[in-house]
Formats: sequence, C-alpha cells, structure tokens
Amino acid sequence: VASMELAREGRDALTASLQGLRAERGDAQPYLAVLAHSYGSTAALLSLAEDDVSVDALAVVGSPGSPARSVSELHVTGGNVWVGAAEWDPIPASGVFGSQPSSRAYGARLFSVAAGTDSVTGAELGGAVTHNDYFAPGSMSLRNLALIGIGAGDLVTGPEHSRGDFARAFTRVL
Repeated sequence: VASMELAREGRDALTASLQGLRAERGDAQPYLAVLAHSYGSTAALLSLAEDDVSVDALAVVGSPGSPARSVSELHVTGGNVWVGAAEWDPIPASGVFGSQPSSRAYGARLFSVAAGTDSVTGAELGGAVTHNDYFAPGSMSLRNLALIGIGAGDLVTGPEHSRGDFARAFTRVL
C-alpha cells in the first residue's frame, strides 16, 4: 500500500461494482453510499473523482487522501461527503496520497468517532482511538457510519461533542 498502483486497481473494481449495481437496478435506483477506510478510501476517492460513477453519500475514516483536493471534485450527490478521524490515528493528517479529506479546506462534513452518548437511544458508545478502531461494535464511529449509509445524516453526531472525551474513549478500549 505504499504506492497508488493498488489504489488504482481498487478504484477500477469499485467503479465496476457501482456501474453494475446502477445498471442492474435500472429505473429503481437505491440510495447508494460508500463507506471506506484507510487505503480503501483512496480507491473510493479515485473512483468518485476520475470515473463515470456517482453515489448518494461517501464516508471515509482513517484516510490517507487522494489527488482530489475537495468535495467539489467528487461525484457525490449534493456534496454529501463525510470524514471521521481518530485522535491518535496519524494516517488522516499524513496526506500520503495527496489531499487531507479531514481538513476544513476539503469541504467534507466531519463526524465524531469519539466516545459519547447516542443522542437517539441514550446508549454509551465507545470511541475510536487509533487507525483500526473505526468499525468497533458499540462505537460512535460505527453508529455514525451506519446513519450515513442509510441516508440519515441529520442524526449523525458531529465532532464538537468529543472535546475532552479522549480519556473515556481510551478506558473503553482497554
């Protein structure tokens, strides 16, 4: 994963899958979201920037970026692009493959991956601390990704709640 070669292969596979799904569904198009992590987000960003495909939502976590410099370069309906980044995950700030989707200039909406309380159910949720925590069961990150995936972005918890929650996230991981 140190080069763009495999990301381009991933781009091609994702593009083919998205085109196939759209073709198969014909007039009855489903809500289509891509949820991507790490190097997979680079492949997804390449696909949605360079190829003739579009989705209704894109959420990336732990992303090392891509050549796309902003949400406006992506084929995502209404710029419905979301980004999550754990406090101790060095990958999102690296910009290894170009852009930093978690930067304000990129134009994506940030969502919380920190521990906190689910505003709908009142359940206490764990937090992502490092690069491999985003899909942990019972986590704020997984909750928010699921809501983005079903088109319920209005229920997504933003990063503003997470100030000072790092210690609580860390103790839940232990």
